[in-house]
Amino acid sequence: MPSPITAPYPFPKELTVADWKENTDITKPQHTGIKGELTKVKHAYDSVDWSKFYARSVCAKQHGVTVPADVEPKILDVKEEYRKTVEVLRKALLACSSKANEVAQDLKKKTLVAKKNREQVEKIDKVAGNTATALKDNGVYFKQVIEDFEAEKTRLQRVVDIAKDAFGKAVKKLLVEAGNVKANPTVAVYDSGATTGFYQSCRAVGTTLPFLERAYPRLIPLREKWKKISNDGFLPKRDEEVPDKLKTVLLLLKELQAAIR
Repeated sequence: MPSPITAPYPFPKELTVADWKENTDITKPQHTGIKGELTKVKHAYDSVDWSKFYARSVCAKQHGVTVPADVEPKILDVKEEYRKTVEVLRKALLACSSKANEVAQDLKKKTLVAKKNREQVEKIDKVAGNTATALKDNGVYFKQVIEDFEAEKTRLQRVVDIAKDAFGKAVKKLLVEAGNVKANPTVAVYDSGATTGFYQSCRAVGTTLPFLERAYPRLIPLREKWKKISNDGFLPKRDEEVPDKLKTVLLLLKELQAAIR
């Protein structure tokens, strides 16, 4: 796939007023009308907010885009910007092409017209028409724009999948530790170390949840509950409290797993 779009569609040099002045000496009013069409094209081009089409920057985390679903509103923005401004630009380009074609046909009848004038007008006709075609919603530029946004969806889904995988591994470790607590339900086994054991496994599961809650909104209230059971204040103080604490954790764990399916 080509590199992501990070710049406006390039404005053709042949459609600038400066290029027109440099390469022609046409003064006849009906022919100089091309200059007005070129001015309209440039104004329409400058009215497009091209930055809305740069998927890589639009879908950055600082813009609140963290999961695939966040990309959809951005694609709607692309389509709205296209409708409001790019279609206007295309109309200006087609009008410019039509005017240039009209002038070119007239110049062909003139035997004393400088060849460079006719060639420049024909060039404007061709370039304006080709640019209008390239800027169709299914043209080369906007086809790439949509592909870029779809690529962002794929990238963000990979991030979610990585977090989901981390959650699965943390849960697997937690269940192993839960088996140890069930076999020997004591405070010492429940909170068996600074970096290992059942309690630390609960904390490890908790660290994966922030990366998943945007993709799975049902996790949001559950994450708050999980914070409480991962807090020092939830630790059992006596051995007889351990079975109930273990049961509470495992029931909440089932809710987490259901929310992520």
